[in-house]
Formats: sequence, C-alpha cells, structure tokens
Amino acid sequence: MYSRLLLNLTALLAVCCQITQAFCVYNKLEGDRVRLSVIGSFTVAPPDRIFHKEIDQGGNECCPYTNADCVTGGQRDSLVKFHFKFAFDLLQMWEVNRRYTVYCEGGAGLVITGSNFNNLESTCFKANGEVTRTKLETWTPVLESRRVRLSVSNPYSGVHLEHLFSKEVSQGGKECCPYTDEDCIAGIRRNTPVTLHFKFAIDKLARWEMTRRYTGHCEGGAGIVITGSRFEDIVCTCYKINGESIRENLVDWTPT
Repeated sequence: MYSRLLLNLTALLAVCCQITQAFCVYNKLEGDRVRLSVIGSFTVAPPDRIFHKEIDQGGNECCPYTNADCVTGGQRDSLVKFHFKFAFDLLQMWEVNRRYTVYCEGGAGLVITGSNFNNLESTCFKANGEVTRTKLETWTPVLESRRVRLSVSNPYSGVHLEHLFSKEVSQGGKECCPYTDEDCIAGIRRNTPVTLHFKFAIDKLARWEMTRRYTGHCEGGAGIVITGSRFEDIVCTCYKINGESIRENLVDWTPT
C-alpha cells in the first residue's frame, strides 16, 4: 500500500513543486477526522507571519520557498524545519501534548502518514527527485493542559505601570508589540535585549493561584515560544531575527 502511495505522490509532488514553486505539507493520516497542526520554526519571520496551519485529513497547505516568512534561505534546497501535532480519534488540538520535529526542503513536498502515534511517518519529496522517509518516534511535551494560560509582563521598559506591556495569553494564543513602541522595548531596536516575567496557570489554576514568577530573556524583534506540560519542564525559546535560537529552561522562580 505504501509503495503505491509513494509512486502516485512522487508524480503528483514533482508537478506541484514545479508549478507552485513552493513547499507543500500533505495530511495523509488515516482515522476518523484526523487533523494535524504544523508550524515552520526555522525562519526569521515575526510570530504573526510565521507559517502556522491546521490541515484537515486529505488536505494540504503550501508556501513559496521565495517567501522568507516560510523559508529562510529562499531556495528550493534550503533547509526547513517544522513542528507537528496530531489529533487522532476525534481529539481536539488543545488536547494534544506531543510535539514532533520534521526536516525537509524549501521546494519539496512533505507527506505525513500513519493511523496512530505508533506508526507516524514523514516523507520528504525533494526537488532533485530524492525521497527521504523518517519514522516519527521522538517527541517533546508542550504546554497543553486543559485551559492553560500564561501571564507575561515587561518590567524593564521604563514606562509608567498603566502603559506597561502586560498580557494574559490563552492556550494556543499569542500577543505582540512592535519593537518601535517604547512602552514595550526601551531601546526601540530589533536586537534590544528584553527581559520578561512569566506566570503560568497549569491544570486549571485560577489567575490568583499563579504565585510563581519566572524570568525569561529575548530580543525586541524576536519570537518567544513557551513550551512545557508542568512546572518542572517549562522552556522559553527565543527565535532571533538573525536565525539564531536560544533555549532557556525556566527553573528558578520567585514568589509573588
């Protein structure tokens, strides 16, 4: 069955990549209304423009490899890195706490197959005709308990409290502020260092029960991604505009 699928998709994806000049992600998972979530993580795009899609069963999403928001190198053979989550057996995406990492190329077709968490595979059909097949066995936990929220504030911007960047971010959500806004970034430059305070409501904690304050560091024009499933494994990853990423384990905290 896989050989027949591989043969059909090889022809299909070769034509697709030539016409669209893009990478495409295909959801070929089996099951009852299986969905997948994909995020392009190897890019300098700001958080609001990053490639982030939920793909229904049998569907696909594409992005031109010349689009720097999707492919940093801008070439067919430029490396692309994706984070995937899979919702099997009618699960909602917020109920899924496994994140898988997959690599492919900017002008390739990426096909995801499988019927459960035990037989997931990714197949990268490259523009040069090469096919790379990978079993998806390793995953990392994400901050995905029911009704997970985080509170974030920037205490070092030098503005009055009423203008301070302070947000509550619901699960799967995001909040942004231009680096040119001095209420958020004191130096109003992309690479200005930023220090943020975080509090987390995990396992249905109410806002007033969030008593641990963690400190994370990043830059003014960067994307900050918070992952984890419990207080012991929270990670802050800063994706800088120069392509560099810094991973910081949020272990130490102060009471509030």
